[in-house]
Amino acid sequence: MSNNYNNNINMQDLAQLIASAVATAINNKPEKEQNNVRIPMPSTYNGERNAAVINLWIQEVERYLNFYDVPKTRWISYGVTLLRDRAQKWWNQLSQKNEESTTWEKFKVDLEYSFKPSYSEHAARDRLASIKQNRSVAEYVDEFQDVLLDLPRVSDDEALDRFVRGLKDDARIHVLTKEPRSLEEATRFAIATSATTPRYEYCKQ
Repeated sequence: MSNNYNNNINMQDLAQLIASAVATAINNKPEKEQNNVRIPMPSTYNGERNAAVINLWIQEVERYLNFYDVPKTRWISYGVTLLRDRAQKWWNQLSQKNEESTTWEKFKVDLEYSFKPSYSEHAARDRLASIKQNRSVAEYVDEFQDVLLDLPRVSDDEALDRFVRGLKDDARIHVLTKEPRSLEEATRFAIATSATTPRYEYCKQ
């Protein structure tokens, strides 16, 4: 009982310490940046075994800490204050065994290994290889982006190639004539095409 109590106190002290460090980093930003720009704090992570949730949480934390120029040596200390429930128990167990991660990159690997479903990346790869536009361009874009959330390490070139290949013929031809250099450009061209193409034409394809 006393060990759990001490662990809880330590976590509270750590949370306060890191929050203070982040606040200091924010206050050290130029006054103009402080007055004009703010970004929300990252959400917490409770150990949900969902690849997209894990990827988004990591991106939120990295975006926040990068924006406020928090030194990378403090990233793990800050990140673990956002862990809840199963995820917090996981980290506490590592700490008790002196097996906790020592770098942010190692922390991400350990987190993904412990909570990402083992089949998630393989299944997402299969979806990426077979994805096709069966409905509107907007719905295809949403579906494609959902697949990419499970595959954060897919290269920009591969994502662009897969996206264009999955479009219906008319949209694909139009996008190819524009010679997009990124997935974002290809997405804009495809959506622009759908805006000028009568809906019944897409339904007939």
